[in-house]
Amino acid sequence: MIKNICKICKKEFFSYGQARNCVYCASCKETPNLVKEFRKNILKEKTCAKCGKKFLAKNYKTLCYECFCKKCREAKKNKFTRAITCRKCGKILRYEKVAIQKNNPKVVEERYCDDCKFVTQKILCLKCGKHYKTKTILYQTHVPKERKFGHCNECKENWKRERGQFATKFLNEYNEMIKLHPELKPSMTEEGRNHNRQQMIQNNPMKDPNIAKKMGETIRKRVKSGKIKYKSGKDHHSFKGGSSFYDTCRSRLYSIWIRPVMKRDNFTCQVCGKKGRLQVHHLKPFLQILLDIILLHEFRRENVDDLYNTNYNLFLELVNEVVNAHRLEDGITVCKNCHIDLDPHYRVRKENREDQKNTQGNDLRKSI
Repeated sequence: MIKNICKICKKEFFSYGQARNCVYCASCKETPNLVKEFRKNILKEKTCAKCGKKFLAKNYKTLCYECFCKKCREAKKNKFTRAITCRKCGKILRYEKVAIQKNNPKVVEERYCDDCKFVTQKILCLKCGKHYKTKTILYQTHVPKERKFGHCNECKENWKRERGQFATKFLNEYNEMIKLHPELKPSMTEEGRNHNRQQMIQNNPMKDPNIAKKMGETIRKRVKSGKIKYKSGKDHHSFKGGSSFYDTCRSRLYSIWIRPVMKRDNFTCQVCGKKGRLQVHHLKPFLQILLDIILLHEFRRENVDDLYNTNYNLFLELVNEVVNAHRLEDGITVCKNCHIDLDPHYRVRKENREDQKNTQGNDLRKSI
């Protein structure tokens, strides 16, 4: 511990350790800008008597540090300028001052200029050796002009084709083996199936209403633009056999013929005057309309339903012709009970349907 006197406030203070040679006390150090102002008052701005430069010094100093020091003056006199050039093309990049020594040359090759910094390198295919790409890299002496790396697009396509052929061949062999030995086919346990079902139900993204809405909008746009084409008939993924000719005609007749006939008759039965459970009765029988069109095409009546599976386009043409042959004068609005009295074929059809329902109900009760 050393006893010192502060230069600013002239008070005694004790200092130890690294701060034992300190000139200012702690209270003067803590006050802001006090030490800086004190130093400014001591050091004054002067002009050097030799070089004329301005410098800060005490009252008794007349020369700056460079003029006062002999070594600095000698080093300045003995300096020279040398050029730094590009290693590749020899272009001068800049000049710098260096002290005169035996080992210091006048010209130094230090780095590369902007033109020589980057170089183009040819990339060759590993398989066929064809040049397919150029790459810009930093110039180095050990870097070659050509380099084999990667594969070209033709070699990649050939590899994909060979891989696909190998995969199809392997799958065909595997399917033939399973046909001969079905016991070797790997099967999933019921626990695994239930686990997969639960995961599909929990992680289904279509449960989110925002995602479902976006999905619906995109599908509608693609259907309108023609990117998505809905398949019908045998081509549809959920095809489960053909439907009857009468059912397809009836589904199309509703908007074209049945609804306009009911509107014409003010939605009232023309026999009893009721307004509930209405139907349309054919004044010209449906069978007669169908036979007139079938005779034109020279088809048998039994083969019309089979056309759905054999020739779907012709089936649709016949349906359109039968629908267009219906006129408003050929129909009349009636209630269900009046329709049974007017049309004997409708009565028979209704009785057959009721018998089928009863038999199905009895079979269910027996099974239970």
